Amino acid sequence: TSIDPSYHPEADTVDIAFMYSEPLVRRTPVGVFSAQDPVNFQEECRKNLEILKKKQRKVNAYFEIATVGHLVEVLSMSPKILHIMCHGDFNKDRNMFYLHFENERGELEEVYADQLRDIIKRVNFETKLVFVNACHSLEVAKVFTDAGVPCVIAIQSELKISEDIALKFSESF
Repeated sequence: TSIDPSYHPEADTVDIAFMYSEPLVRRTPVGVFSAQDPVNFQEECRKNLEILKKKQRKVNAYFEIATVGHLVEVLSMSPKILHIMCHGDFNKDRNMFYLHFENERGELEEVYADQLRDIIKRVNFETKLVFVNACHSLEVAKVFTDAGVPCVIAIQSELKISEDIALKFSESF
């Protein structure tokens, strides 16, 4: 998907890639449970695109569900900006922060910094800015800084932000 309907990602550069996750359920050893409240990624994307259109510049935007496989594909496109919209959380058993991605069945997949680091090692990309708009995302997002991305924006790991604030922050940014 793009602001320019004739856009084809394989034939052009991607200016901004939006990745979003809204898992339907969380599968655990004791059962299947409803996932957290949905992220309003549609509104966030709509507002961001509206702002970009007002700038009256051609912007190639690409949209994809945040799965591990799709992240590899998106990074391979070397978008100038990568904007990830999802929930972030802390796993007490592993004592680690993670991002809520989806698996191929639409179930929650916890993506930790070490997994992200392994993905980044496999992909040659030249992204200049990564914006992770998710609660508790700083520890995971640091992986992009370690990989040489010049600008990485994330939410402090100790903080949880409301949906409205996340949307306003994205819009302002």
